[in-house]
Order: sequence, then C-alpha cells, then structure tokens
Amino acid sequence: MVSMAQLRDLDVAAWDTGANEWKARYTDLLSTMRDLHENVDSHLAAGTWTGPSGDAAIARLRGVVNGLEIDALECQAVSLVLSGLTHVHRITQGSLRSALGMAQLAGFPVGDDGWYEGPQTGDRVIDANDYSHSASWARAQ
Repeated sequence: MVSMAQLRDLDVAAWDTGANEWKARYTDLLSTMRDLHENVDSHLAAGTWTGPSGDAAIARLRGVVNGLEIDALECQAVSLVLSGLTHVHRITQGSLRSALGMAQLAGFPVGDDGWYEGPQTGDRVIDANDYSHSASWARAQ
C-alpha cells in the first residue's frame, strides 16, 4: 500500500515522459502506415505489379498496414492512460499537499505516516472524519 508520504512526494515526471514517448511512437507508426498506404499500396493497386505475385504483395502489404494501425492505436491507448494517470495524480497530490498545509496552519501537524497529534491531548487520531470534524471545530474557536 502506498503511504501518505510516498503519495505526497512522488515525482510523476517519468509517467509524463512515458506518455510523450508512447505518443511519439503512435505518431511515427501513423506516419509509416500512411506512407505505405499512399506511396506503396496505391502503386501496387494501380497495376504496377500484376499477376499472382502482385496480388499477394498487395494482400501482404495491406495486412502490414492494418497491423501497424492496430499497433498505433495501442500506443495511443498507453499514452492516454499514462497522461490521465499523471493528471489525476497531480490533482490528488496537490489536494493532499494543500490539506497538509491547512492542517499544519490549524495546529494539527500530520506525520509522514498520516497520523496527527491532537493539539490539546496529544492523542493520536486515525479516523479522517474525526480529523475533519476536529479541524472544523478548531477553526470555529
């Protein structure tokens, strides 16, 4: 399980970099696929290479182009997942850091393990609902 400190401090730059690299692979595959389709397939289909070997070449080339299209879509999917994961984690991390800062300002220091010391009693409190209620009560005082 991920600890609060790990969530707070995790650097997601590698996820973002990975998303960009998968997107680049997707773009390269699309470019290759278009090139094969527009420059090679069209010439073969125009009758430049006729007979059974030409028909077999066209069928094989179209199979390769279809395979590249599937690979490109898979690369795009990986890129989108990594981008989404990066985005969601940055939002979550920002919310966590903001909550930790507000807790500190309100006199509720939170440790790396997610526990905090109550300001009057020194009791360790676990329940997030109790924390929320205590923080609201402390602000009202």
